[in-house]
Amino acid sequence: MTSELIAPALYHRDVDELQAADEAYEAAEAAFIAGVRVEVDRATLRALAEELARVSKAYNEIAYANFHAAGPDDRQDLDLLTERTEVLSELWSDLADAFVQDSAESH
Repeated sequence: MTSELIAPALYHRDVDELQAADEAYEAAEAAFIAGVRVEVDRATLRALAEELARVSKAYNEIAYANFHAAGPDDRQDLDLLTERTEVLSELWSDLADAFVQDSAESH
């Protein structure tokens, strides 16, 4: 989802870390969606959502670190990336929290 924004940012100091974070996010997102498709149980879906929240938060932190370390000419691409990673991080965190709340209410 955010991979297309990585290419313009390849000249930044943490290219490998940024690429690895993007790949980890893509894998965690794919695992969650696959879980939904095959209708895994709620506990498994909760675990997948929590992992996706963790991975997306890490990706957001790495994107922001690159943004703040970038020179003025490089910031536009990284600004777009951080906007996306921040929204995704908040989305998956909220979803994971909803699973936790739902689990607590059902017990």
